[in-house]
Amino acid sequence: MDCFNDVIDWLVQELDGRFSETTSQLLVCSAAFSPRESFQAFNGETMISLAEIYPDDSSKDDMRDFYHQLCLYIADVRADDRFSNINTIGELSQKMV
Repeated sequence: MDCFNDVIDWLVQELDGRFSETTSQLLVCSAAFSPRESFQAFNGETMISLAEIYPDDSSKDDMRDFYHQLCLYIADVRADDRFSNINTIGELSQKMV
C-alpha cells in the first residue's frame, strides 16, 4: 500500500509540474459537459467557473444570465425522456439539431 501511495503522489507531482492551474481547471471543468447518466455531471457552478476563466468574453450581468439559463437547461434535459440515453456530446448535438 505504501508503494501505491508513493506512486500516486509522484504522478500527482508530475502532473502539477507539467500543467498550469488554469489548464488543470479546464480539464476538470470539461468533465461537467458529460451527458451520461441523465446529465448527472452537469453542474452549473462548475460550468460557470469554466466561463470565468475567460473574463474578457462576458460581463457580470452576462454571467448571471448565463447561470440562470444554464440551470433551466439542465432541469429541462434531465426531465425530457428524449435525452435520457445520450452518452456523448456528439449525440447531444445531433439530438438538439
